[in-house]
Amino acid sequence: MADTNNQFSKPKLLSCRATLIQAFPTTPSVYREGFYWNGTPWLNDSVFGLPTLNKIKDYASILMPNVPRRKLCPAIVDFGSPPPANRNIPREDTLFVIFPHIKEGSIAQKGSCKTLMKWTDELVIPAMCRNIDPSRIKYLTPSHNLIVMNSQVERIELSRKAPDDPYDYFVPQEYMGDIWDDIVATTKKTGFEEFRDVFLMIISEPPLGRTVSRSFEETWAKTMKIWNEAVDMQYVSEEGLDIRIESQITFMGEESTATSTGENRKGSDDIDRDESHKRGCQGIHYEGNGTECK
Repeated sequence: MADTNNQFSKPKLLSCRATLIQAFPTTPSVYREGFYWNGTPWLNDSVFGLPTLNKIKDYASILMPNVPRRKLCPAIVDFGSPPPANRNIPREDTLFVIFPHIKEGSIAQKGSCKTLMKWTDELVIPAMCRNIDPSRIKYLTPSHNLIVMNSQVERIELSRKAPDDPYDYFVPQEYMGDIWDDIVATTKKTGFEEFRDVFLMIISEPPLGRTVSRSFEETWAKTMKIWNEAVDMQYVSEEGLDIRIESQITFMGEESTATSTGENRKGSDDIDRDESHKRGCQGIHYEGNGTECK
């Protein structure tokens, strides 16, 4: 007679796929093919899972060891993305800028946000103007207010029922290092205290189907190939490359889903398998108690 307990104790792995990659780069130069700066971040409603929010706090704690972790509720703003392989499909990678000293929900909620205006007009655009070749910079919209007005032209001036238009500006990889260094240097000056200790985070959703395989090892290899094609790992922090892998397993013909997180330390292939049955990566809106922009 068959031992049913043994049958249930030996799950069969049907498939694996990577669902999320998260990293903390030291500069936007991390993208090999350049970078599209997002001048209209309030148009993007980003959603984050609790593991991502906790990882942000963990990394912020490393940068600011004297600040209690429980007091860290940093604001997260969409900073841009690399050029997509196809402009007609949604972005797979997004680079976020994290402000540890600005409360969550208090920046980039709308175009009239004064903090976002200061960030754009006094840090980002001046840094671009100082570091990009003059022959290219003429195509940059020179102020936050102009970006906002241009995004609303069809809806307000033409009286059409249309969403606001996003604005992005392409910056080649060779300029982004100097631009980011310029921005960080400005945050250390008097009058820009709210932007100090700013850092970057990448959230990437690998293309559906391109990482599917029948083993963790093969999925890991496929995912890292896709990642390394887009990202220069010399600009990724030691503390922060996480890959979330979803596995589909079966017990006696019944399928279930588990999520595993692999943490890569500059090339390590170790995968820590933290199964969360049928939960995967459930997202929540990152909203909070910050002061609303006026």
